[in-house]
Amino acid sequence: MTIRNWIIQKLSDDYNVELEGDHGLRIKRHRHPTAFVYCVEKSGNERFRIEHFEAARHEIPAVEFIVLVKREAENEVYEHAEELGICVSGFGDLQIALANDDDISRYWSREQAYLRGRLTGNRHVSSVRRIGESAYEISRHGGLGSFNIITIAHYELTSDTVYELIERNDDLEVKAIVSTNPNCEGFAPEALEAGAQTGTRILPLKYFLRSLNGPWN
Repeated sequence: MTIRNWIIQKLSDDYNVELEGDHGLRIKRHRHPTAFVYCVEKSGNERFRIEHFEAARHEIPAVEFIVLVKREAENEVYEHAEELGICVSGFGDLQIALANDDDISRYWSREQAYLRGRLTGNRHVSSVRRIGESAYEISRHGGLGSFNIITIAHYELTSDTVYELIERNDDLEVKAIVSTNPNCEGFAPEALEAGAQTGTRILPLKYFLRSLNGPWN
């Protein structure tokens, strides 16, 4: 079964789902406007790259949401998608967006919305720009400079996970790994040591926010 057919099967009880092009769906909703979705098919271990993203836009010019199932996307896809106002995320997020949002292209996960709200509410932050699946560029006022972070939703971290996160985002110059979990108070010494070895600070969000008035270079 293709990913598109699997998604149709999952959505057809709640929506009128029609085929759009070779990979897309036109989803007619009762209380919200019709939504246009592109379904990314699995292709071995190949990541969804920027050329695949552009092919999706060419196939469905009205695409609002590109849904990933059992496939990862490269960081630049998320960055470019945000610039163009297209959401790239998983099937669970698609379900939430279809049920609640008039414009599903503007959907943010709960974690994204929480993080952006906390960051943009900080007086030292001038802008927040998404540059990967869970990566952001933080720009600050007063000549403090900008830097990149990776976010995680869990409150525990092993040294192996630190190295995996850095390797997975090796196209970015990452300065910090930040946990957005409100229950996170700190990390195990082995994780902090792995961070020190890679030149990466590891912080709970509340401590990260307090550090934004200082140097990060």
